Amino acid sequence: DDRKLWVGTKNKGVRIYDISANSWLPAEATRKLPQRIIKLFCDQEGLLWILSRDHGLCRVQTRLAIWDHMPISPQALTIDRHDELWIGSTDGLSKISTKNPQLEKIQLGRKLNIISLYCDQYDRIWVGTFGEGLYLYYPQENRLEIVDEEAGITNGSILAISGRNDTLWLATLGGVFYTTLQKSIDPKRNIFKQPIGSNGLGTDFLYSVYPDSRGRIWFGTDGHGISCLYPNGHFIKFEESSE
Repeated sequence: DDRKLWVGTKNKGVRIYDISANSWLPAEATRKLPQRIIKLFCDQEGLLWILSRDHGLCRVQTRLAIWDHMPISPQALTIDRHDELWIGSTDGLSKISTKNPQLEKIQLGRKLNIISLYCDQYDRIWVGTFGEGLYLYYPQENRLEIVDEEAGITNGSILAISGRNDTLWLATLGGVFYTTLQKSIDPKRNIFKQPIGSNGLGTDFLYSVYPDSRGRIWFGTDGHGISCLYPNGHFIKFEESSE
């Protein structure tokens, strides 16, 4: 329903905002849903997938189906154009089909603590880890490549990955980085850069990044509110009001 906005919270579950009525629906409407939300995702069939710390992965349709006992601790989620969900956890990478919800463990050849994921337009999965850097996974070949320091990323904790059109953005504990996506990428070349003026964020500790449809890039920071990078290169900070 494009007239309703679903909002996930840290410890108060999911809330629904009715855009046409300009009001929030009663909390009872989502009382049975998970409470500690990590991420919300809508697939091509219109199903809402909820990644949470208290119930793992669940999907919302006419009824609620919850996988309480998934044998992983989910931390990241992305969906590809084939409607397959990719799940990052402390135990590596898994995937699940939205049409046949059977969890499949991906053998990467090494154990990774995955905290962020992003599927680009070339069907590659960008894998962010905590302290172990950035990786690039090619599902068709079941091949994993590390994006090492020569690529221009100066911090190994990749807390969020997002993109729009041909630009990929990273939020790390060492600031923000971006690159232009191409069909062929050499992860050992200096492909990542930091935007000019990114010191205007007020901190290098970034937890989230989101490029919107107007060309603005939004950043969630640790203790310094929300910042926005406008197409003209200016940064604007939005911090908590004292009122």
